[in-house]
Amino acid sequence: MTDWLQYAAAATIVKILGALPRPVARAIASTVARVCFACLPKLRKAAEFNLHLAFPDWDKNKRRDVIRKMVRNLGWMAAEFARLPKYTRDNIEQFVILDGHENFLAGKQRGNGVIYLTGHIGAWELSSFAHALYGFPLAVVVGLSADDQEVAAQGDQFAYLWWALVASALVVPLTGLLGYMNWQLAQSRLRESQTKLELAQRIEYLAYHDGLTGLPNRSMF
Repeated sequence: MTDWLQYAAAATIVKILGALPRPVARAIASTVARVCFACLPKLRKAAEFNLHLAFPDWDKNKRRDVIRKMVRNLGWMAAEFARLPKYTRDNIEQFVILDGHENFLAGKQRGNGVIYLTGHIGAWELSSFAHALYGFPLAVVVGLSADDQEVAAQGDQFAYLWWALVASALVVPLTGLLGYMNWQLAQSRLRESQTKLELAQRIEYLAYHDGLTGLPNRSMF
C-alpha cells in the first residue's frame, strides 16, 4: 500500500509538470524543491557542513548561495524529467548539446566501447537520455549494491511518502490557481469584446437616429 501511494503521488506530480509549459513547470518544481528543503533542517546542515569541508575559504553567504542554486537545479531537473516523453531526436538539440561528442565518436571507432567516468553532478540523467536520442544509448553502472539500495530505500520509505504528499498538496493548488488566472483572463477578454461590440452598435444607432427623440434621421433614408 505504501509503495502504491508513493507511486501515485510521484506519478501525479510528474503528469502535472509534464502537462505544463516548460518555464511554468520549472518555476513550480523549483518552488516545491525550496519548500521541501526548508522543511528538512538536517539536509541544510549537512549541505553547509560538506561545503565548509570542501571550500573552507568560502563565507556563509557564498555557501548558502550555492545551496540555494543547487536546490533550484534539483527542481529544474524534476521538471525536465517530467518532460522527457516530449523530447525527440528532432527537438533535443534545443535543450541538450553534447559538448565534446567528437571524443566519444573517436573512442567508439576503436571498437572496444567507451566508458564515461563522472560524478553525480548537474543534470547527468538528462545527458544520458539525450545521448540515447542522439543515437548512442548508454548503460549506467552505479556504486551501490542491490542490498545497499534496499536498506536505504527501507530507511527512507516513510520520509519519501510524506514529502511526496506534501509536494502534491503544493502543486495541486498552484495548478488550480494558474487555471483560475487563465479563466479570469479569458473572461476579461470576452467582456472587452462585448463592450467594443456594444459601443459599435451604439455609435451606429446614433448615426441613423435622433439623439433626443430616437426617430430615424435623414441618414437612415
